[in-house]
Amino acid sequence: MHVLSKQSLCLLFFLVPSLVLSATAFYANHGAIYRGRHNAINPLCMETQTSSKTNSGGSTNVAEPPSPPTNKIESLTSLEAFCSYIDNAPQDTLVAVKFYGKSCPLCKRVAIKYKKMARYYSTAPIQFAEIEKTAHPQLFDTLEITTFPYLQLYRNGQCIASHGTESDSMFERIVHNTIQNFLLMQPEHWKSFLTSFAEPIGKATQNYETMRQIRDEEANSRSPA
Repeated sequence: MHVLSKQSLCLLFFLVPSLVLSATAFYANHGAIYRGRHNAINPLCMETQTSSKTNSGGSTNVAEPPSPPTNKIESLTSLEAFCSYIDNAPQDTLVAVKFYGKSCPLCKRVAIKYKKMARYYSTAPIQFAEIEKTAHPQLFDTLEITTFPYLQLYRNGQCIASHGTESDSMFERIVHNTIQNFLLMQPEHWKSFLTSFAEPIGKATQNYETMRQIRDEEANSRSPA
């Protein structure tokens, strides 16, 4: 299984018994998709709630509702910005990067879902970014991204999942399930996941390493002799 094959529709994640998850594996025209479903209450629900308690004086204090989510989507406008955003993410933080094109109608619909997702996960250890093709066409070619919209998930400099989509609802469902599964994984499960999918993750990460090299070469070419 190749995570970044051209025109792929691929969801990659590792499920372990202790995560209270179930999975159904099936094959689609564009590659292997693994879907997961968890039956636990979602700990990341961002619904606004209020609570009350009685103080020593007998009066009731009503807690203030949570502040509105502030997680924003970072717009990456260059190769340097793309690499720096991934490399400078905190340890073990997930980094979601959406690749899109200005003239893509589906990308415009997916943009609404992506913003909603960023708000939903505002308190989770995940960052959201996006980059448009004209910002650096070679980036898209090297990462073998030929369809829009396309999403990649990084963790500690490694590309751990990627997929395209054919509808905005499918994009929201698949990305949400992928993020949920990754956020529930414990350190020991990450080790098993990276070992089990070493080959596709290695190939995807090598493409990213190539972009780092191109970034450095571009920086050197701009430096005074």
